Amino acid sequence: MKTFNILIAVVFLTLSCSKDEITENNVTTTIPTESIVVNKTVLGLTINQTEQLTFTITPTNSTNSTVVWSSADETIAEVNSSGLVTAKAIGITKIKATTSNNKFVEILVEVSSIGNWEEITGLPYGAARYGCIGFVLGNKGCIGFGSNYHYSSDFNVVTSSGGNLNDFWAYDFTTNSWSYLTTFPGVYRSGAISFSINNKAYIGLGSNYVNNGFDFLKDFWEYDLATNVWTQLADFPGNGRNSCVSFSSNDYGYVGLGASGSSNQTLLNDFWRFNPATNSWTQLPNFPGVARAGAVGFAIGNEVYTGLGGSNQSSTNTLLSDFWHFDSLSLTWSQKADMPPIASRPNVTWTSSGRRAAKGFCINSKGYVGLGYGNAEIIPINYPYPSFTEPYQKAFDFWEYNPNTNIWLQKQNATFSGDFAFNSSTSFYTGCGYYSYQGNHGGGGGVVNTFVKFTP
Repeated sequence: MKTFNILIAVVFLTLSCSKDEITENNVTTTIPTESIVVNKTVLGLTINQTEQLTFTITPTNSTNSTVVWSSADETIAEVNSSGLVTAKAIGITKIKATTSNNKFVEILVEVSSIGNWEEITGLPYGAARYGCIGFVLGNKGCIGFGSNYHYSSDFNVVTSSGGNLNDFWAYDFTTNSWSYLTTFPGVYRSGAISFSINNKAYIGLGSNYVNNGFDFLKDFWEYDLATNVWTQLADFPGNGRNSCVSFSSNDYGYVGLGASGSSNQTLLNDFWRFNPATNSWTQLPNFPGVARAGAVGFAIGNEVYTGLGGSNQSSTNTLLSDFWHFDSLSLTWSQKADMPPIASRPNVTWTSSGRRAAKGFCINSKGYVGLGYGNAEIIPINYPYPSFTEPYQKAFDFWEYNPNTNIWLQKQNATFSGDFAFNSSTSFYTGCGYYSYQGNHGGGGGVVNTFVKFTP
């Protein structure tokens, strides 16, 4: 193990200084270091990425001011004499900073690969849409609902044929091909939930805009891929809602948070568990964070994770980055490390660190979260207007969360930020969405059928 020394000279008028002592008027005084603090407690890096660590010693006039940097495993991460850490290989190690009187602090470092995005076969053009949902059944990723309207530059007038959609399509992970799957027998909706358990899909809730108002839905359905049959199940017992989180874990489905009430302004913090074996719902302890809509959620075994979203439907400056864990066995909540701020984009200045409508999933006992929307100030390219604030500008960054270390690691930025998402056992897929002809503001727009795949 290599170690490096940093010697900090502490200079006082009318006195001389040595490594561990101060001599004044022939009297030698030792001022021991009481503590050392480093600017990071945990650190997530991808291979070849670097991070500069800095330290603070207490008291500031300590005579034990020599600091030694060391790495527990230099094959994973190296540290030089100034505290610059360089990631070398996938793994977990510790960086240690030690003073000359043996006060020390350790920083947990996790190194991961950056991952890879690739564009693959898109949904057939006639089936392209935005505002859809996604889930997995066997070796197929499925999408449904959504709309395919096209709008004019004021985003109000429909300029070509389109409508709200109730059909579902399936992507075969093996053949890299799409096929029509089924049509939902209930009413059309947006902001619906979906999850899958034992090769059956469970879909419901959401809202339908009727007579200039929201009709919040509570119906809940099961779709059996083997028989191609829809069955209506017990209604959701909480408030009807949209933009809530939903996912499955160990043969249970979980649903919570979301928006309801007049003009879609009432935000909720309740959480529920669905048991398909008994067709019954159980209310769980309420989410302890701020009530919100557009949050993200996923499960790793018995452990459930949720967070992010927006805490005010009428404001664009209330996007959240907090992240929470729910133990489905003890039925207790605990807060984890916040998701890092949205990564930079050219010509975009993010005005808040949070995001809503992010995509989340689990592969190999790690969580992955990213995409969605953030608040931003935009500097248009080849556009006749000055910079402007754009609510819910698309984010393209992607992050890996390790529940064992509570560390977030940035992965490769996505090449496309889609509306629906699902994942296989090895990869994550996202696609479709609404894109304007002039970026994300003005000029009208329409749906796209782009489909991309991320492999960690």
